[in-house]
Amino acid sequence: MQLPEGASPVGTMPALDWSDGEGRATLAHLPAFVRVPYADAGTARPWNVGRLMDVVTIVTLLAASAVFAWRTRLAGTT
Repeated sequence: MQLPEGASPVGTMPALDWSDGEGRATLAHLPAFVRVPYADAGTARPWNVGRLMDVVTIVTLLAASAVFAWRTRLAGTT
């Protein structure tokens, strides 16, 4: 995969090794698709679903831990 001059990758799928705007990967199979979002130099990076999934996972884990602690505390007071 080659990117336009001055562009940088933002979260690729599958993961690629990048060098001078060219991404390479060795795969044991042919993927159904390759996703390579990129941003030109000096522009905002596009939305990254991987980063969003990480944030949602952390928030869910923290919320579940808070509910568990709250319920455990309630069970101990009765």
